[in-house]
Amino acid sequence: AGNSVRDDIVSSLIGIISSSPDLHGYTAYQLYKLIRNDI
Repeated sequence: AGNSVRDDIVSSLIGIISSSPDLHGYTAYQLYKLIRNDI
């Protein structure tokens, strides 16, 4: 998340996503779109 987001916030978000199976597909798709658009 670069310099704009604190490390503890990133860690908390990862924990929330990891513990919520309903978010796995959505998160993977959103990350894929971000990476695809960045190339």
